[in-house]
Amino acid sequence: MICLSSGRTTMPKGCWCRLCELPWNDDHFGQTCDEAALKIGVQKKQRDLERMASEAVMRKCHRCNLVFTKDEGCNKITCRCRATQCYICRAKDIDYTHFCGHPQIPLAPRTCCQKCLLWENPKTVDENAIVQVYQKAGEEPPKDIGPQKKRPRMAIPHQ
Repeated sequence: MICLSSGRTTMPKGCWCRLCELPWNDDHFGQTCDEAALKIGVQKKQRDLERMASEAVMRKCHRCNLVFTKDEGCNKITCRCRATQCYICRAKDIDYTHFCGHPQIPLAPRTCCQKCLLWENPKTVDENAIVQVYQKAGEEPPKDIGPQKKRPRMAIPHQ
């Protein structure tokens, strides 16, 4: 057998099929990617859904093609190349006028305008994108996606 990623005839750890990204081993040798996937219990549809969900939360700079995600901060993203974009709708070359300037009431539905919010929890935005990918495919999203149960916070006594 020849490792497709390294070109060697021995099989070091970490060789993957260049087509389906499954481990290149005796289970895959001589079989199509779909046959190998069925043999080890991985369905092509599930792999495609996971790939699309990953792509849904990743953003790419329109100028330098840097791929990024956000875990905190406002939704006006400034790349290292100085290009700006909205994290929510991915609009290019924006400034702060792109965002809603109306006061917001916490936990109340918005009725003011349709502009993006400057401050919004990125985890909520990304999880909604993942849920949409699964719903569009007619599948149930993973159980760890969606509202998380809040743990009670412990009060730290002041001394």
